[in-house]
Amino acid sequence: NKRFKKEVITSLLEEHVENGYFDPDSGLSPSEVYATEFIKRADRFHSEDYLSGSIGGVKFSSSDVKLEERHVQYTKNGTRTYYVTYFLGRVFIFDFNKSFDGYLYVLEKGRPLRRRKYDKIKLESVEFNKRFKTYSTNEHSAFYVLTPHFMESLLNLEQKNKGYIGFSFIENKLYIGINNFKDTFELKLFRKL
Repeated sequence: NKRFKKEVITSLLEEHVENGYFDPDSGLSPSEVYATEFIKRADRFHSEDYLSGSIGGVKFSSSDVKLEERHVQYTKNGTRTYYVTYFLGRVFIFDFNKSFDGYLYVLEKGRPLRRRKYDKIKLESVEFNKRFKTYSTNEHSAFYVLTPHFMESLLNLEQKNKGYIGFSFIENKLYIGINNFKDTFELKLFRKL
């Protein structure tokens, strides 16, 4: 598995991603993951398979992330501590040249975790409103960013990824969290890549 990542995936990504860099042993930091403002803090944090580069001149970084919550069970024989995984998937951070006006969240599940004055926004796409909840501190900016073409792209991305997906537009960054309970770059023998 390690050889596969170091030799095959590294060369593929460097070939297909502008300034592509892949490090299977490192990942995004906790502060980078929690900057999404829709992924809650974990009792146990692990990230790996760091990937960065640029697509169409837009820089990005990403990694697999596993987040676990600590549970304590009290029994007649004492206590038992165990951990439950609530996020296992990929987190992406895209850097744009201009800042978004206000804070915008498009979430399949949950709510923004920071306390700000949000409005829950209904957009013109009925299908989009069924699939996602949209929160923004600036309604005009939300309609400016979420054009019909862009909403269609977000719906397509959601359909290609099982599990739950969330997007946040904060300052000059777009954060994407895909909680699909998959470890992206693990080798599955005898299956197509």
